[in-house]
Amino acid sequence: MIYKSPISRQASNLMQRLISGLLFIYIITGAACSKVELKDATMEALPQYLEELKIEDTEEETRYATLMELQNLELDTYYIGSGNKFDIKVFAYGEEEKAYTTYNAIVKSDGTITVSNIDQDVFVLGLTVEEAKQEIRKKIKDIIDPKITLNPIELQSAFVTVMGQAEIPGNYQIRANMRILDVLAEAKGFRTGLVKGTTKELADLSGSFIVRDNKLLPVDFLELVRKGNQLHNIPVKDNDYIFISSLANQEVYILGEVTYPLSYLYKENFTLIQLIAFAGGFTQNAQGKAYLIRGTLSHPRVFIIDTDAILNGNARDIVLKQNDIVYVPRTLLADWNNIISQILPSIQAIQAGYFLNEAIKDLKN
Repeated sequence: MIYKSPISRQASNLMQRLISGLLFIYIITGAACSKVELKDATMEALPQYLEELKIEDTEEETRYATLMELQNLELDTYYIGSGNKFDIKVFAYGEEEKAYTTYNAIVKSDGTITVSNIDQDVFVLGLTVEEAKQEIRKKIKDIIDPKITLNPIELQSAFVTVMGQAEIPGNYQIRANMRILDVLAEAKGFRTGLVKGTTKELADLSGSFIVRDNKLLPVDFLELVRKGNQLHNIPVKDNDYIFISSLANQEVYILGEVTYPLSYLYKENFTLIQLIAFAGGFTQNAQGKAYLIRGTLSHPRVFIIDTDAILNGNARDIVLKQNDIVYVPRTLLADWNNIISQILPSIQAIQAGYFLNEAIKDLKN
């Protein structure tokens, strides 16, 4: 069920005065920017949106190539630390010598590790895994050229950070072959809470991200968690940062010639036609096209969407993003200023908080 967002008449009047003042300042200071946007806003709408989809398809090809590289993670040189835990196996002529097999061998505070069937502990602190295997090999006297496997179970000096709407945010120790889904499982999934009267998962997966070495990785958490796309389930590295965004305050807005022009709680993969249906459908005065407004007052992106073409199966439905505004006019409008003049009274009533905050940001910038 979609819950509507009421606002008091008093708050509406206050917002009307505030936003009207901001709009006046915006028009005076940003007229040049508005003129540039007018040209884009009056293009034949559906082709403009399809051009955006074409750009996204190109970006998707680049993302795929990058994710394939990230799947084959080459770990940085790792030096063994105190408290690290390993499974150790010894092989001779291809056969496992089980007398030496040691599970959960811990590097002690003195830097040594105990291996079954070896009388003396082996010093491995500060060594690479390969160097540690060489040290163990030296202690084995009854096998010619033994092969050693040293499988890390816990590397206490390597951590990944999870913040935001995880159930238990914090730093998590990286274990062998640990991937994003493993980390999310350690964090017990996502928070839930009351949103407009109903219990809802608070994670906005479409806005979540992972950062490595101060760079945003092209991981799509919606694809990974909701659709199980393992291409995005990349191995994690030390100092990776995962942020789970919040869905609690995300909404979309529909105004103009629909039965219930209000704000609606955003949900993943929410489309334009679905929003129109939730709003009770078009009125008799509605045009066969709608404006999709994405962005802030000074940096809007306006698409004229042919809703008739979508309903007739001749065009793709549009997937909405958080804080999108859909405006269904009686008549097609010539420019951006006319669109704003039509939608401003409704925006003052149902989008006041978000729109005002974004307008203030724009004026400060």
